[in-house]
Amino acid sequence: MSQACEVVVIGDLLLDILFYIDRRAKIDGLSHVISRAFISPGGVGGNISTALSRLGVKTCLVSAVGGDAIGRYLLEDLENEGIDSRHVKIFRDKHSGVTVAFVEPDGSRTLFSYRGACEERYADLDSLAETLKGSKFLFISGYLAHSPWGEEAMIGAAELAYKLGVEVGVDLHEISGEKPGILEGLRGKVSYVFLNVEELRGVSGERNLSKATKKLDEMLKPRAIFVKRGEKGSTISYSDKLINIPAYRVKAIDTTGCGDAFDAGVIYGIIRQQSLEEAARLGNMMGAYKATGLGARHLPRGLEELNALLHKAGTPAKG
Repeated sequence: MSQACEVVVIGDLLLDILFYIDRRAKIDGLSHVISRAFISPGGVGGNISTALSRLGVKTCLVSAVGGDAIGRYLLEDLENEGIDSRHVKIFRDKHSGVTVAFVEPDGSRTLFSYRGACEERYADLDSLAETLKGSKFLFISGYLAHSPWGEEAMIGAAELAYKLGVEVGVDLHEISGEKPGILEGLRGKVSYVFLNVEELRGVSGERNLSKATKKLDEMLKPRAIFVKRGEKGSTISYSDKLINIPAYRVKAIDTTGCGDAFDAGVIYGIIRQQSLEEAARLGNMMGAYKATGLGARHLPRGLEELNALLHKAGTPAKG
């Protein structure tokens, strides 16, 4: 693909297997029969790339799959979605990653992930440099921190993008204060930070939202912090301000991938030069849309489709 990528995404590409259950899941040694299951492509990297591509953003994914039928399926899906997969490595002696999710009646879910080929070193900074030169935004998934090479890759990619003048966004996911090396390495190089309330508390050591965002701001010095708050919407922290963006009220069927959809909405708003508030509002819209359908890839194919579902819940999204 010769067209320059607007956004480069570094993150896992997995297969999602979702089981919809009628009560809270527990491991009890018994056999259970369920009435509904769903299989679809997933993984943070794949989800965000797909969401952006469907909004019309030329996106390049940096990830990995195994040399198996699942890997071939995931690569074919990327092609169908119009995502540049030149930086998706195929580890032929490894299995592709799989996530199993148990989704409860209220849409909440419990995940078990086997990262498979995504445990291997798939972020090659030397080959990534040329792709980044023509891009506007680099997104890095914090799940890379689970790999032995992840800390080095996250910091290296952020440094490379920073030197090239490309804005960097990082979703801290499960990175906690126990991994200070990553936070220190990212300090001053990351423009936008994404995380949920529990992750914010974990990384900052503070329970109060205002104190927690101030602590994280001191740690990373980003332009803005986007806190995902589920049915409460989101909060933006920037320039010593905390701004709450209300959620869009929808009937949640499955919350799998809502956080990824939010991130994609915010990134879209940022690269389209919207205000931080407008970007967060679009993030909320994307998360709400995702929650109304099964699987992480229940995503709108353009702003018109997004507005068609949510126009009764608030102001339509801007292009």
